[in-house]
Amino acid sequence: MSDRNPDIHPSFASYLKEKDPVAYIRELCEQGLGWWFEMRFPEIACHLGPVMDLQDPASLPSRLLFLTAAIDPATQEATYDELFNRFSTENDHEGAAAACCAGAAAVWGSGSALERLSSWERRIEACLAWDNRVSDLARASLLCLRGQIQHARYGEIKEALKSYREFMALAERSESRSLMAFSAGLLIYPVTLMGRRSELDALLLSAMPLCDQPRVSPFCDAYLQMSVSLALSLKGEAAQGEQRLKQLAAQPHFPHLPPSLQLFTLGHLLMTLAFQHKNDEAQALAERMLNLGIPEGHAFFNAYAHNCLAEAALLAGAPSKALAHARESIDRGRASGSPIPELMVNLIIAQAQIDLGELDQAQALLTTWIDPWLEKGFRFHASIAHLELAGIQVKKGITEKARQHYEQALAIIPQQERLPHLHRPSAFTQALEKQIYPANGEGHCWTGAAEAPIKVLTFGELLLQINDREIYDRDWYGSSTKALLKTLIALGGKKISYEVLCDLLWPDADGDAAARNLKVAIHRLKKTGHDSPDPVVPWLLVKHKSVSLSGVLCHVDSLYFEAELSHVLGNGADIAGLAALLDLYRGDFLANDASETWIVGRREALRKQYIHGVTSLHDVCLKEGQEPLAVPYLEKGLEYAPFQEALYERLMAAHLGMGYPSKALLIYRRAEEALRDGLDVRTGDALQSLAAQAKGSY
Repeated sequence: MSDRNPDIHPSFASYLKEKDPVAYIRELCEQGLGWWFEMRFPEIACHLGPVMDLQDPASLPSRLLFLTAAIDPATQEATYDELFNRFSTENDHEGAAAACCAGAAAVWGSGSALERLSSWERRIEACLAWDNRVSDLARASLLCLRGQIQHARYGEIKEALKSYREFMALAERSESRSLMAFSAGLLIYPVTLMGRRSELDALLLSAMPLCDQPRVSPFCDAYLQMSVSLALSLKGEAAQGEQRLKQLAAQPHFPHLPPSLQLFTLGHLLMTLAFQHKNDEAQALAERMLNLGIPEGHAFFNAYAHNCLAEAALLAGAPSKALAHARESIDRGRASGSPIPELMVNLIIAQAQIDLGELDQAQALLTTWIDPWLEKGFRFHASIAHLELAGIQVKKGITEKARQHYEQALAIIPQQERLPHLHRPSAFTQALEKQIYPANGEGHCWTGAAEAPIKVLTFGELLLQINDREIYDRDWYGSSTKALLKTLIALGGKKISYEVLCDLLWPDADGDAAARNLKVAIHRLKKTGHDSPDPVVPWLLVKHKSVSLSGVLCHVDSLYFEAELSHVLGNGADIAGLAALLDLYRGDFLANDASETWIVGRREALRKQYIHGVTSLHDVCLKEGQEPLAVPYLEKGLEYAPFQEALYERLMAAHLGMGYPSKALLIYRRAEEALRDGLDVRTGDALQSLAAQAKGSY
């Protein structure tokens, strides 16, 4: 029997043949709730049909009254409220959990007044407290609805992710293919919005085999296909996403799915077409979406439709049209009681304003929304916002601020992840990077340690040496002098404008006072370490109201490391040279400075470059048959990136290659503990496969 074309189960058929309605109804009461939890709605409808011929609907048991209501899309929230109370009176915890989930789903399905979800949220928490008085399927559904409320009602992506993970664990424990598929589809959204690209890749790998399985209900399969297709599009595989969604929309059961799910499917399909610049086909689909018949009162779904139309217009090069749809989406979203449309669409508005040349408006909007995005877990949006702000600063000719935003974008996403881009060409980030860091392609721009009279070490704690004399704390002329040097280095050391330095170092002072403070700090930094009558080494350069460190006279370890690493990797690395360069990384950049965002961002950027250098060294060692030389560097890399699965994989593979399976297993246990305690995630398939290989080597 297939869920897609359900037939009466053999046991039910025998009851009908034997004319035993009591047994038929008893078994349907037992099994029907499980079918509902798994969203096997056609199966429920198929088995309810004979009941209506056997018995007066008014005299049906509570569970069958629930199933009858649950497959009728016109059933209102009040009906589930009555059923919840009825089940509670009957002490039927399983039925009460089902009514609770259905009530919340009815509010969600209405697309309006989503504040009503709060009362169902309280009931969901009460049902979850029943522990083993409800089945795993019931608990899984309760967690699913809790996550959707956290997501849609409050925009709390981080909390929703936790609920969806618990949902998936219970789906796997109950061996429900339908709920496994649905939980994977749900997880794709928060993982994407939180910018966890590697985790998304792993999730897609495990989710893809669940697509098109006969044991997965049509509703759950459609949701998973829709989510997978959107994720593929965001990964640059829009053609594959388009193919999947078109196949889904062509299925015979597609018109019988809930209108909201049809709308989401068409909206995702519109995105895949827009990403591929199939503008004519996208326009035709946009008209189909608007004619789908979503009632005017379903504000959330109308907000979603206008969000999709805004994205398509932006990608089609029509920013004014994108703005109109985006603002309509915000209005509908506010009417629905959900913050999600506003959280999603403000990025589109800012990007449209940039395309229209309204740079100041876009800058103000993005600056306003970065903190709310980060607070709610929308790290993907916050990172893109910093990239857009970097682009704005490039257009304004303020390269230092552009670099600062670029490095803040890097600091927001997980280590070793690629910077995201959305609604922009695939080369957008690379082009921006070239404009911000033009010196990176020019090779050597900072003097080596042996030749420089001024040495500044920033990996670990700040250490300044002038003519081989170490400058101690007592030798600095105040904390602002040291802060100035740190800031100059964090911003790249070249042509840092007075305006930027004043804004960062004295944000609360008025313009004239900040300028005076800066002049004093520059003068004191120039004089630092020069108490003798000997001429001052001109290592600090001031020109046209900008400040630079002399690349000829200064060796700054972090700046030298960055420039040399780019040069070495771009011109063919050798093991000895790359290893010597990695040895410069004695600790994180200004490791004890935790408050200034520009320092934290720079620290994250340099750490990512170091890890990239470590993996590059490993690749070279592998190629030249010298893999053991890379092992200490892989170990050191894990000190700075303890959640980087790729490093654990490389280290395990190295130990296996050298014939040390026990060491490989120790690395696996380290990875397992670090990922569990630090991120609350399990090891990926690749690590598990290496562990199995190590165990099999004994």
